[in-house]
Amino acid sequence: MMAYTYWVCTSTRGSYKEMHRILKVSYTPIHSHYTETMNGNSTIRAFRSDKYAIDKNLELYNERNLAMDMSVSCLIWYSIQMRLSASILMFVAGVLCVMNRSTVDPVTIAMAFQYIMDLGEVYCCLVHC
Repeated sequence: MMAYTYWVCTSTRGSYKEMHRILKVSYTPIHSHYTETMNGNSTIRAFRSDKYAIDKNLELYNERNLAMDMSVSCLIWYSIQMRLSASILMFVAGVLCVMNRSTVDPVTIAMAFQYIMDLGEVYCCLVHC
C-alpha cells in the first residue's frame, strides 16, 4: 500500500509542478496584452480596432481558463487516488479491528481507527509539501 502511495505521489508531483508552470506562463500574455492595450488606447480608438483588442483578450483568457481547468483536474485525480488508497487501508484496518476486538483494548482500536480515518487528508496534503 505504501509503495502504491509513493508511486502515485511521485508520478503526480511532476505533473502538478508542470501544471503550475503552465499556469504561470499562461498569465504572461494576458499581462502583456493588457499593458499594450492601455499604452495604445488612443491608437485603438483612432483606428476603431477595439473589437480586435476585446477578441484577443477573450482568446487569452480562454487559454488561461483551459490551463486552470487542467490544473484542477490534475489535483482532483491525485486526490481521488490518495483517497482511494486511504479507503482501502481503512477497510483493511477495520477488518483487523473487528477480528482482534476480543484481544485488544477497545480504546486502542478506536484510536487506531480514528488515526487511519485521518490518513486520507494527510495523503492529499503530500503533494503540497
